[in-house]
Amino acid sequence: MPISSFSKRPSSRNSLQSPPTQDLSNMLRRQEGFSLIEILVALFLMTLIFNFVTNVNFTDRQALEEVSNNVERAIRFAANETAIRNVIVRMHFKMGGDKQDYTVEYGPDGQFVIPMKRDTSIVLSEAEEAEELKKQEEVNKKFNKVRELSDDRIALPKQVRMIAATSLKANEFYQGDEFSWYFFPNGEKDEGMAFFATETEVLGIGIEAFTSNVQKVYRPVPNDPDDQRVELVERQDRLAKEMYEEWKGNRIQ
Repeated sequence: MPISSFSKRPSSRNSLQSPPTQDLSNMLRRQEGFSLIEILVALFLMTLIFNFVTNVNFTDRQALEEVSNNVERAIRFAANETAIRNVIVRMHFKMGGDKQDYTVEYGPDGQFVIPMKRDTSIVLSEAEEAEELKKQEEVNKKFNKVRELSDDRIALPKQVRMIAATSLKANEFYQGDEFSWYFFPNGEKDEGMAFFATETEVLGIGIEAFTSNVQKVYRPVPNDPDDQRVELVERQDRLAKEMYEEWKGNRIQ
């Protein structure tokens, strides 16, 4: 056979190793992996599934943590302020109405007589209510906001509701319009508890008379599958009242 004829025969080996251009393009696309949008969508779906499975509302917990940190900061600020100014200082909560807030205020010297909270279980007439309101306004006039802490009253986040406040002196789970913890130049302060709630948790913040300890207790708001008529607010209040009774029992012992 002539050599020239042999050299012109097509090579089957070379034809097998040369894939079509379209197949090569498909292979390269398959090796590129996931796009950024695909990864973000996957992460979003994973977050939704995790929240559904764990039933945890992180926004509510963050709001409670914010309240917890700010109230503790105000407590410690009030304790320092009464020593620096050598006057009575109070942490004043406003619980009535749609807007709930609090502030730290300085007032008169240690000779000031702190008014006792009335027993809210006693029903007053309109005239008696007006007289009580007038007395409270007179007391409020004796106190001024400490601007170093905040130029205005410190509002609670919209997810958080203040349920009640108390002190050993008041001896009541108080859910009225206003309540105060008093701090004295000798280092003493009202021993008390304040309760805050979101849809999922109740937070109790407690202070002691002669220590700098700030107690914080979180409790999940119970569901009541046996009685769907029990409103959320009622369940929050009931849990806070149980926490108050537990705190009061520990203080008396």
